[in-house]
Amino acid sequence: MTAMEGRFDEFSYRCGVIDSFCEMVAAGNKPLALSHPFRDGADRARYLPHCRAMAEQYGILFREEDALPVTPLFPRAAVDGVKVVLFAEDGEVWRRYQAVKDLADPEEAAWAFGRLLGYSEAVIRRKIEANRWEFPAIL
Repeated sequence: MTAMEGRFDEFSYRCGVIDSFCEMVAAGNKPLALSHPFRDGADRARYLPHCRAMAEQYGILFREEDALPVTPLFPRAAVDGVKVVLFAEDGEVWRRYQAVKDLADPEEAAWAFGRLLGYSEAVIRRKIEANRWEFPAIL
């Protein structure tokens, strides 16, 4: 156990992260942000009142997501089947996010998803390279 472990409860920590990501979306730093992954829908449901309050406070949108795009942007295990909450600056971001999910080419989807998350080109490239091995079609 590190010196910091046990000093913060997980619920409060995750609520703070949600607040921070909502602020980043509202400030225009990220068009789209993801919550931490949740174990299941019941776990996520505990956070929805806070998600709603933060989205209202910052004037952004939020929604539950059960099917993140599986692309080389993240390791497959990090997104495949996880449940999250998405935070977006406006309805156009929802349209762009759906377009990412509709892309057939996993590398193209990774680039589009990375841009939506506000990642730099260098970060997107590095993440794709790190996870490329899980996607033989783009090797």
